[in-house]
Amino acid sequence: MTLRLPRRIAGQRIFGTVVLVAVVIGLVSVPIVSAHASLAESTPGNGEQIAETPDELTLQYTEGVQQAEISVESASGDRVDDGFRVDSNDQSVVHVPLDGVENGTYIVKWEVLAADGHTTSGSFSSLSAMNCRHVSNS
Repeated sequence: MTLRLPRRIAGQRIFGTVVLVAVVIGLVSVPIVSAHASLAESTPGNGEQIAETPDELTLQYTEGVQQAEISVESASGDRVDDGFRVDSNDQSVVHVPLDGVENGTYIVKWEVLAADGHTTSGSFSSLSAMNCRHVSNS
């Protein structure tokens, strides 16, 4: 004796299986979203000591930058950055011209809106006869 399910229940099982397979295929085929624009490196670099004052700070992020707010401040709070520009050939690179940099330690603060629509920010200690070291990155 064979147990037969009513057509309605059998149809629901088939429909449920098809939906489950479609969901699994959808999840597997979705591209992995990158993890926002984090600071990948800077020039002068993290931990680097330099003998001469730089004319420019270069920040490279893990993905393209749409908007940015960047400041470079001395220990006394004086700003030495002269704006910034996103590199036209590589939007993950931001150039920050510097003016009035003297020997000492400076704090670089940044906040960027990435191509993925998320904002990230951070700061690090940097510049001029300096020892660069990252302070934070969120």
